[in-house]
Parts: sequence; structure tokens; C-alpha cells
Amino acid sequence: MNNIDYRLSHIHLKVNGTRSAVKKLREAGFTVEFGHKGLISPNAFIFFNDHAFIEVFMMKGPANIAHVFMDKKFGKPMGDRFRFWSDAKEGFSDFAFEPCDRKIAAIENMGNVREQLLKEGFELSENMISSRRNVRDEKVGFGFCPLNPVELPFLVTAYSIPQIPEHIEHKNGIDSIYRMEVTCSDRDYPAMERLVGGDKKVKLIRGSKTAISKVIFLTKKDDFTPPPLQGLLGMNVGFVNEDDIKGEEDEKA
Repeated sequence: MNNIDYRLSHIHLKVNGTRSAVKKLREAGFTVEFGHKGLISPNAFIFFNDHAFIEVFMMKGPANIAHVFMDKKFGKPMGDRFRFWSDAKEGFSDFAFEPCDRKIAAIENMGNVREQLLKEGFELSENMISSRRNVRDEKVGFGFCPLNPVELPFLVTAYSIPQIPEHIEHKNGIDSIYRMEVTCSDRDYPAMERLVGGDKKVKLIRGSKTAISKVIFLTKKDDFTPPPLQGLLGMNVGFVNEDDIKGEEDEKA
């Protein structure tokens, strides 16, 4: 399993409280789905009309001390990542990458993918395989594996049951994630380039610190009015119209 190509899977949006955040995001025109069945859900999802999505999540109560257990069971990279998530402020705080090939991205192949990354010199935790009961009462399996340092993304598998709808409408007119801009330190740039440098949804920008700097959303509507997302829950956002992209492609051609 050599030369695996990767892409952006999803972006983490850290919030102080999931329920209040979902209310604000819905008021801003997003269709949002809670991640768990029941009254309390630590996460929620904003799906779009392609593979990349946003996971809204909070770290409350026991989650803030989970790093102690994670250190022992899965290794220091896992514990470090949980500390990183706990310490993060509201906003786009982290992102996940996955193999482009859906067969390679399956849970049963995660061990092979991890071994390949280790051979390439990456430092990773042990794989964590878990599941959640979604709002449709489906048991959804998934796996993930953080890399060190924590500024690098974390590896994920495909879900055991597809979660992204064939088509989704957001009242605010947003169709999908067009691009995520990430500033990268000199230390992290080569690793980032290897992992997601070939994904058009990711723009790497050299800088002093590695972090998500901006998420740009795509709309296909001619009468699009940007929703009030800038600054909401710590987000830094931008918008682009499908016609503008076509114009850019014509210029390159």
C-alpha cells in the first residue's frame, strides 16, 4: 500500500456548547445534524454537497481529562491531541485527512494506512476504533489516529455507514467548502504538503505558526447574500461564487 493520496475529510469547529452553537448555526442558515441520538450530543455535523464537512464539537466534563486515559491506552500522540482539543478556543481548531480511495479509507484498512505513514517517518498514536448512535438510531463506526506534533491533522477512516446525504440544501445558499487556508511553519510545511498538498480544497501558506486561518465557502446562487458567519463562534470565513471560479479556470486555461 504505497503512495496513498489523501484529502481533507472534515474541519473541526470547537464551540463552548453544542446545543447553543447549533441554534446559532441554524439561525445563520445552515442545516445541522446532531451527532448522537438523545438530548445531549457532544458534537454535530454540517454536511455539504461533496465529501468535506464540518464537525461542531465541545469538550465538557470528563472529555477535558480524557487525555490521561488516552495517553495510556493509545499513546502520547492521542493524549496530546485531546489536550489540544481541550485547550482550543472557539473557532476552526483542527482538521482530519483521509485516503482519497474509499476502499483504502475503510475501517478494516486503517492499520495498513497507519503502517504506511509510519514508514514515511510520521509519528502517530495507535488507531482508535469507535462508534456512535446517530439521530436515525444507526450504529456508525469510525476510526481515527492523531499525528504528532498536534499542529498536523489527524487521520480518519470512512464511516461504516455513509453519513453525507446525496443532496443537501442550506437556507443561506452555501453549497460546499471551497477551500481551507492553512498557515504552516517551516517545521510543518513538508508534512502538510505530503498529506494534503494535492487537495484543491486546501491552500497551504507559509507562516510562523501552523493553524487554520480561513474557510471559504462556495455558493452556486446568483442572488447570494453572505450570511452573518464572520466572527460567529470564532469563525474566519470567506465566500466565492461558482461563476468566479469558472472565470479563474478560464484565465488559467
